[in-house]
Amino acid sequence: MNRNISILSKTEGVSIERLHIVTWDIKSKNYYTEYGLEINRGSVSAARLELRLSLPCLPSDSKDVISLDKNLSDIENCRFIFNSDVIRITPFGSGGVSGNTVTFAGDREITILSPLGMEISEDILKIEMSNLETIGELVYVRFLVKSSQPPFQTKKNELSRRRINYDVRVNESRTASAGVKRLQKDLFSFMSVKSCFCLHIIPVEYSLGVIDSTKLKEMRELESESFEKYLGEIARKEEVVLKPSSYNIIFYKQKDRENYSFFSVFYEETLTNTQLGIAIAVNIISTSLFAFYELRTKVNPELKWDQTPLEYWIALFVIAYALGWFFWNVVKSKDLRFKRR
Repeated sequence: MNRNISILSKTEGVSIERLHIVTWDIKSKNYYTEYGLEINRGSVSAARLELRLSLPCLPSDSKDVISLDKNLSDIENCRFIFNSDVIRITPFGSGGVSGNTVTFAGDREITILSPLGMEISEDILKIEMSNLETIGELVYVRFLVKSSQPPFQTKKNELSRRRINYDVRVNESRTASAGVKRLQKDLFSFMSVKSCFCLHIIPVEYSLGVIDSTKLKEMRELESESFEKYLGEIARKEEVVLKPSSYNIIFYKQKDRENYSFFSVFYEETLTNTQLGIAIAVNIISTSLFAFYELRTKVNPELKWDQTPLEYWIALFVIAYALGWFFWNVVKSKDLRFKRR
């Protein structure tokens, strides 16, 4: 599967100041990825801007691409997402429907726009923005993509654990999709990206495997309450529940490159208590069967049930308890796996 993110435009002189990529590995029936583009218009005076994005596991229905501009109209949500002091948020356009201008400490401003349209055609996401002639240089667009498959993740089972690979690439020419090549023939070109931020939200059960320390900026526990508040109605509609202390967030950053790559390996232990219980139960059963055979054939060939030693009855009770505990955990595990995906 192609893991490459390609961002193209026909407008010259326009670049991406910051690109945000956030993958979610959370308990839900779907997979989600956030994309945020801080676009520097520079001296370009065009009233409209059209972008073309080739994204892994892009859904066929445009309804599965959700703009997050309304979520970022709240000052606390902006503080949480941008990790900066927000002075004020000013609605932009008639009734604020076109977006909001966010002013940070130090008078830095970005305009978070509601895209004029987001459509999917031939595995390409088309984004159109308008009213650009009356706003500042920095335009921000953030949206959520819902998919049935993980766009950047592959899993492989090993003997006692599961290996999880994350492979995120941005504007990589050698892995460009057929759709990107068609766009290039239509005079679209890759947009330069000054800084790229890649974040993975992962369960706390994942342990670190391979990490590129030159790009790693931070590892911390996810602020579940703030994140769920930021999602707002989306969390309720998609049945996303974030339990406290259940997820960590891994934060990578790289800048001033023609293209970007972030590769990580995590591990999840699969040798669970259930499997250990199976091994113990099998051992007890095997030992008991051998002992019963010795008792029945050599020690007391005329053995009757009421002559069975007390120790054997204790062993049988342990076996029955272990089997009951095992089947209960199997049912519980299947129920949790269904809720997670």
